[in-house]
Amino acid sequence: MQVRRHPEQFLPRLERVLARPRSFEHDRSQILIQRVLAMPKEHVRAAAEDVLAEFGQRHRRLASVLEAHYQTASAHLPEGAQPDRWQRLLIGAYFTMEYSIESAAFFNPSLVPAPYQPDLPAGAMKICFSFRAVGEGHISSLVFREALLTAEGLLEPGPEGRFVDAPESTVFPEHALSDLKGLEKLPDSYKHNLLGRLTNPFTYTQLRQAVDELRGHDTPSDVHNHLQDLLTSFEDVYELQFSLDTSLSERVIFPVLEHERNGIEDARFVQFTEDDGTQRYYGTYTAYDGRRIQPRLLETTDFRNFRSLGLTGAGAVNKNLALFPRKINGQYAMLSRIDGVNNFIMFSDRLTHWDQPELLSEPEALWELGNSGNCGSPLETSAGWLVITHGVGPMRKYVLSAQLLDLDNPRKLIGKLREPLLMPIESEREGYVPNVVYSCGSLIHNDRVIIPYGISDRLGGVMSVDLNELLNKLTA
Repeated sequence: MQVRRHPEQFLPRLERVLARPRSFEHDRSQILIQRVLAMPKEHVRAAAEDVLAEFGQRHRRLASVLEAHYQTASAHLPEGAQPDRWQRLLIGAYFTMEYSIESAAFFNPSLVPAPYQPDLPAGAMKICFSFRAVGEGHISSLVFREALLTAEGLLEPGPEGRFVDAPESTVFPEHALSDLKGLEKLPDSYKHNLLGRLTNPFTYTQLRQAVDELRGHDTPSDVHNHLQDLLTSFEDVYELQFSLDTSLSERVIFPVLEHERNGIEDARFVQFTEDDGTQRYYGTYTAYDGRRIQPRLLETTDFRNFRSLGLTGAGAVNKNLALFPRKINGQYAMLSRIDGVNNFIMFSDRLTHWDQPELLSEPEALWELGNSGNCGSPLETSAGWLVITHGVGPMRKYVLSAQLLDLDNPRKLIGKLREPLLMPIESEREGYVPNVVYSCGSLIHNDRVIIPYGISDRLGGVMSVDLNELLNKLTA
């Protein structure tokens, strides 16, 4: 087979930084705020204007961001204090930090048709990439890029916005204080302090802020664990909405929940067709808190409004969950790798609950004995479900390959390549994680399989292969 590496590559942009809130312990926050309030007001104004002049070109609506971060910090204000606008802006600046979301690593793309297809040349398609971006502290977030695929299979990357923006709003369901189970495990001082910081009803954001304010370096480990359990019990659903004046490439989904705090990893997006013919996008991803991983699901129709859902069941474990693009025999279907080594498949009547994973295939060749897994959602063809896979060989070298599953009964493995489809060449070996090519989702366009792939966790590339050649190999 002829594998074509496209010359276009997607690079990290270090100058695109996110204005993130910065938090301190209560005592330090109070001292910092008091020092700002004690400054002569003309000095405060001059300092705030300097901040806006120096950083205003690096962020959209920086003054509004600083005001928002001031509001979060205002819980530490001295009693009776009423800062003026310039004091609020300067306090907000001290509680703000720039975060370069792509500074450490940029990799593991998935690819879907864009939700909006404008008037394009015949045979062309607008496409959306998602990438895993890693910055300071090895925190992973989700970013996006756009491109045009021509009828001839040429790739034309779209423009990249000069800013990156967090969602305009994050919405959690409201809960009554009576929903707080397990309060009796907390010492009375912590319990009363926690309840005093919450409204009735409260949201997850309020609960997390209250818990963060209670947790310190001197918090007993059992109290810390009970507070963590309280947070986890409310980590189910949240919604994100980006501003209308942001482009797709300017949107970043940064960890929101406690169990996501270290990363939103390896999103596998798929364009899903519902029973009534309507389409929406789902993206399975791995939430990571620094110790444990938990699979979750993003849902969107426009890549501006997102909903994140928790997944449950014996099959909703480990990494590599990839949803089929439609129901099969009336059920949702999902690929997984619940043991970290082998490929599994599972079916469910509910999108968010997965049980009874069934073994689909095991590593056989030298280049995959370390472990094998999917590289995104299966692609539907007339010959069966095409699954791009990855394998890990000696020295943790990652390669891409492919499998073919029966169209009506995807439990049945029809074919499997006996050799890799793509291996890292010499120019692709070096990076944050060497010797890796990896993908999280592909598509078929004009009888070619378009596969985006991460290159040693430092940039993104795109390869393609003739669909019929690949199917012939898999069915031979």
